Formats: sequence, structure tokens, C-alpha cells
Amino acid sequence: MEQKNTEVGRYEAQTRRKKGTMGWIAFGVLLLSLCLLLFIGVRSVYGYLNHSIGTELVNFATLGAEVAAALAGLAVILSLITFFLPRQKKGLAVFSLIVALLIVGLAGTVLYFYHYMFGAIDYDAEFEQLPEEELLIIQPDDKGEVDFEVKPEIATMNQEEVEEQIQLQELEWEFLLDQHIPEEGQAMMNSRTPIRPSTLHPDAAGIENYLLFGLDKAGASDVVMVLSMDRVHKKIKLISLARDSYVRIPEWGSYTKLAYAYSAGQAKMAVGTVNYNYMLNIKDYITVEIEEIEQIVDLVGGVEVELDANEIWYMNNYGGHYGLKQGMNLLDGAEAVTYSRMRSSSSKDTEAKRTGRQREVLASMFDKAKEIPVTDYPELLRAGMDLCATSFESNELLGMMMETVMQGYTLESYALIDIIEFWAGKFGPRNYMYLVYDLDGAADTLYKVIYEELYVSGYPEQELKPDRPAAP
Repeated sequence: MEQKNTEVGRYEAQTRRKKGTMGWIAFGVLLLSLCLLLFIGVRSVYGYLNHSIGTELVNFATLGAEVAAALAGLAVILSLITFFLPRQKKGLAVFSLIVALLIVGLAGTVLYFYHYMFGAIDYDAEFEQLPEEELLIIQPDDKGEVDFEVKPEIATMNQEEVEEQIQLQELEWEFLLDQHIPEEGQAMMNSRTPIRPSTLHPDAAGIENYLLFGLDKAGASDVVMVLSMDRVHKKIKLISLARDSYVRIPEWGSYTKLAYAYSAGQAKMAVGTVNYNYMLNIKDYITVEIEEIEQIVDLVGGVEVELDANEIWYMNNYGGHYGLKQGMNLLDGAEAVTYSRMRSSSSKDTEAKRTGRQREVLASMFDKAKEIPVTDYPELLRAGMDLCATSFESNELLGMMMETVMQGYTLESYALIDIIEFWAGKFGPRNYMYLVYDLDGAADTLYKVIYEELYVSGYPEQELKPDRPAAP
């Protein structure tokens, strides 16, 4: 009898323990969520103190916050179930429920603002899936050597096929070959010859290049800039490529203005054309319509630029912007767009000055963005992302932004035609203006700017002639 009572007591104790397990399970799930959030916090503080916040940490933090919120949500469900089961530890369930709800609310708020800021971005997933071969990406060989004279092989169309596509797409295009160029331009195209192989140091892998496009109303890239994120020297470099540059469109086997590659084949053709002609390794891009930059400038409170008398005259007569003075001015969005698109403020105006204005506006926007209250960032980022089409995912962009700010990157800007020799003139059936230069030599110059001492040029040093013609 005594043995039977002992067994019954043991059974009832086991039953009671089983009945109380739901609350402990909820508490255990809650602890996992709390531990994950604590680890994210510690990792973020460590990254902040060591200035190592970047895309990798942003990816980890956003994914961790989503998992923590999911675990907390599960803890809420388990806690609620506990209230409907007999002989459960209600006190533990109440504690788990309250804390889990706080975690869900906190993580949910953070994730909401994250998706609010970046949810409007036009992410080009199709472009992201393109293989390197289709983007004509150039990489140094195993020895680090770069041969600028060897271009990727690609099937090209004949003249009739190209002209048929031009008519179908209603493009401002003409089928040009080298023989269309005047002798002065042809001489410029073949003005530089390497004397030894050019090489890149393996550390150059720490420098990544992207493309920024600003589109006009016709869909041509009125602005083309290489954005180089230099993690070796902690620099952001903006390098303008002239829209009127005479370049080869590899798919069509003919030449035209660099600006027309985007209108003909969107981002894929534009990126491939830049890679092909300048021997680059670009895989990502950001595109914005120039007229829409007006909204971003207004959101950051305008941009500060220095105007000369000729630029003020242009702003008054062609932009209808009055009240400007010689010297520093705070331009609103509409004025900034007119300023950045200015082509001929005087007879001495050049394409280099024009692209310099564009970089000046961008640099001022970056500086002004640092001055606005943190509470305005969500609206600013959302508005900016809404205007962009890009191959970057939102976490990549946020990581890059955080990295440049936290690690104190400096901003440098260049215009390619400021540092190379070129010939400028009109030719072809439509008598368009083109800037003609040695594309291999231009690629060599780009490498010098982008990679600095990590690049050893195989070309002889060349001094720019002071009396070279200015680009209209």
C-alpha cells in the first residue's frame, strides 16, 4: 500500500511538472530573443568604437532584429497559450508576455523605419543577376597585369541592323566609324603606346568602383560619374566622364557619344560600355533623373556654390533665376539643377567646368545632409531612394553610408578631360560635337586616380599641353 502511494505521488509530481513546462518554454524562447538582441547591441557598439560599421554589420543587424522579433512573437503566443491550460505557472507567463511584447514593439519599430527609408528604392534585381561577361568586366591577370589594348571579344551587329534598331527606338544616334573623324582627332585616338605591362597590386581589391548616371528627359545620361569607394586610403572619389566622349558601343560595333549608351540599352549597355572603353570592373550603378534632384536639394536645405558673373548671367537668362550675387550663393533645387546642367555661360566655358559644377552640387549636398537633424533622416532617405534606380540592395547602400561616415572618408573629385589630352570638334552626318581622346590612355589615367600607388603604369609619362583646345 505504501509503495502504491509512493508511485501515485511520483506520478502526480511528474504531471505537475509537465503542466508547468509551457511557461518555461515561453521564457526560454524569450531568453533566446534577449540574448540575440544583446549580441547585436554588443556587436554594434564594438563596430562603432572601432569604426568598422559597414554592409556586413548592417546585414547582421537587420537579419538579427527580424529573428529576434520572430522569437519574441513566438514567446507571446506560448505565453498566451499558458493562460488557457490548467496548472501552468501564470506568473512566469505574464513576465514573458510583457517583455516579449516590448521586444516585438521595439524591433518592429526599428524594422518599420528601416523599410520606410529604403522601401521605395527601385531595386534592379535583373541587373544584379547579370554575369560578368555580359557587363564586360575587366580584371587583371594572375600576375596583376592589365593590358589596355586587349578588349573583350563580343559579337557585333552590322550597320543595317544597328540603323534598324536606332529607327525602332527613335534614338539620336548615328553610325560612326573611325574614318568619320578628322585627321586631328584620329591622331589623338592613337597618341599613347605602352612601353611595358601595367600592373595592379593585390591590395587594389580593397577599392570598388560604381557608376552614377543622371538622366535627361530623353533618357540619355547627361551625367556619368565613376564613384570609387577606396577602403585602402579611406576616400570617396567622384570622377566625371564627359557625356560627349567618343566611345565604342561594343554590342553595336560603332561609335557614338557616351551619353547615348544609356538611352539605347539602359543600365546594362551603359555599364558595359564604360567597362569596355575604360577597362574597368564595375558591377553596380545608381541612376537618378536630373530634374528630380531638385527635390533632394530642397530637402537638405539647398546647396552652396560659388557663382561668377557669367554663370549669374546664364542663370538669369536661361533659368529665370534672379537675386543671385557673385560669390557664394545658397541655391534651391530648381536653381541647382539649372547650375549643374549649364553648358555655355561664356565663350570660355568648358565641359570640364560643367562636370565640375555637377560634382560641386553633389559635394555640397553631402555636406548639407550632415547638418540636418537626425529626425529628418528617414524622410530624406526615403525621398532620395524613391528617385533612384539601382543594382544595390538597401542594406548595401546603408552599410556604405555608415562606413563612409563612421570611418571619416574624405571626398575627392576629378574630371577626366581635365587631366588628359583630347580633341574637340564636330563631325559625322549630323555634325554633332564629340570629344576624342586615346581611350587606352584615358583608362591608364583613370587607374592612376583610382588606385594611386597600387597601380604601376606601363605608359610613358605625358605632360598636358597648355594650349590644348577647350571642350565647348
